[in-house]
Amino acid sequence: MRIVDVHAHYYPKEYLALLERVIRNDSTVWGRAVQELYATRLTKNPRMTDINAHIDDMDAAGVEMHALSLSIPHVYFEDPNDATEAARIVNDSIAELVAKYPARFKGLAILPLPHTDAALKELDRAITTLGLHGAALGGNVRGAGLDDERFLPLYREMNRMNLMVHLHRSSRPVRRSWRTTGWQRRSATCWTPRLACCGWRRAASWTRTRTSSSSPPTSGRCWSPHGTPSTTRGPSRCVA
Repeated sequence: MRIVDVHAHYYPKEYLALLERVIRNDSTVWGRAVQELYATRLTKNPRMTDINAHIDDMDAAGVEMHALSLSIPHVYFEDPNDATEAARIVNDSIAELVAKYPARFKGLAILPLPHTDAALKELDRAITTLGLHGAALGGNVRGAGLDDERFLPLYREMNRMNLMVHLHRSSRPVRRSWRTTGWQRRSATCWTPRLACCGWRRAASWTRTRTSSSSPPTSGRCWSPHGTPSTTRGPSRCVA
């Protein structure tokens, strides 16, 4: 039996250096929330930055493969140049890991939203040049809903490419902390039907469970690119 964990996060150290620069003097609610996240989780948990820790956890849990993606705060920066640079750093790093460990990792691209034109260009580069296997989206983009009309061209292109999309819940940046669990719980489950209503018919893969590196096993469902549900075992694991 082959077990694939589709909810596995990785933060390249070069991305974290850029993130620290971006948030250093950001006094907004979003900036303060990210500063707390950076100080308490992203730089404290070795599983976030050390790929060997991923492999050790996978071996201990009997997981054959991780689908790597970035998580909050994603690369949803106000400055389009910062967002694009961060997306390229992350996608290049994940592609290198996939090439180095092809039997252990797949890669999901992160995109520099809310800058749709830049996101379309990076999506094309990530899939056609780097060979990544899908994309990852946060539950909101700096507070904007995923059914925002600005993002529809991106969804149409994802649909045309028949991509798997991992929809990750995330809180609105309206408090200092990201731990607004009510919004987190709704962000993935509610945006999926709303995206369908606004024209995105292939909400290809989403998960209601947390990453295996930070939470105990929970039940959930994964969705294939063709909409066929399969039960999961443990946190976000698909049995293939």
